[in-house]
Amino acid sequence: IQAEFRKQNFSTYDEDYFSALYAAYYIPNNFYKIQLMLLELLRNEKLNFSDDSIKILDIGASVGTTAWAVYDFFEILSNIYTLYGLNFPKQLSIEVDSIEISKSNIAFFEKIRNRVNIKTSEFININKPIQADVLNGGFGKVVLDDYDIIFASNVICEFPNYTEQKKFADQIVNNQKQESIFIIIETAILKDTKMLKRLQYDILQNDEISLISPCGKIAEKSERCQNCWSFRKENLIIPSTMKLFSQ
Repeated sequence: IQAEFRKQNFSTYDEDYFSALYAAYYIPNNFYKIQLMLLELLRNEKLNFSDDSIKILDIGASVGTTAWAVYDFFEILSNIYTLYGLNFPKQLSIEVDSIEISKSNIAFFEKIRNRVNIKTSEFININKPIQADVLNGGFGKVVLDDYDIIFASNVICEFPNYTEQKKFADQIVNNQKQESIFIIIETAILKDTKMLKRLQYDILQNDEISLISPCGKIAEKSERCQNCWSFRKENLIIPSTMKLFSQ
């Protein structure tokens, strides 16, 4: 699948078969990495089940990898509670909004959404993606301080320079509500990693912001290296259940 995806040499997101090949390759590779982040939030007591709702926004959703990872994570968590005779918070509702620029990606997102039949869930709602270009004023379609968790999924690297990348991140940080979480997902390509570390450093100059994970500076290890999301060995293994996405 990886070879076929690269062989196509797609120039835009809306080319034929892009969404299908993207889903077949990237969902199995990234699905459980996102769930590992959610587990880390749970371990650090950053997921508050005492609230009535958790609202999540995914910026740059593509075909919905983050949304489906969130859906699966909380359904599994609910089942674990039931398995051990614990009461999962009945008042809890989880709502996921997504922003995506590509019409074909949104169409594929909707295809998965219809197949999953999200109406069967008692407490999770995956909303239809919002079509918007966040590089050009797309934030006007959402209210950032409505959300408890905001994902930026491989979107910051698409800005033309670091000034615009920092402006984008600042817009989220300065408008999200107190105690909310901002998760930035970028590739492990060196230039993107360097950008992410620079951005991380600059954002953390605000004393009201704290970093959960993963790493600190390029070429300099810290205690968080033992909990790296990108290079843990198990992330290189695709679970059998996720192979269904490529069939």
